[in-house]
Amino acid sequence: MSELRLTPEGVEYQFATNHLGHFQLAQGLHAALAAEGGCIVAVSSSAHLLAPVDFDDLRFERRGYAP
Repeated sequence: MSELRLTPEGVEYQFATNHLGHFQLAQGLHAALAAEGGCIVAVSSSAHLLAPVDFDDLRFERRGYAP
């Protein structure tokens, strides 16, 4: 099992990379794309159903960590 790693902001690395990173990229590009008439389209799969996110314990303080 991998060791739990947190970003400097205190977020688990896989969650930060796979979810928050995409959001930050979209936010950073939005103004430039909107100025040119562009848009951002987000797509996903149903894979999130296999490992639901526990928003009450994002830092794994009350449960075991399993990447």
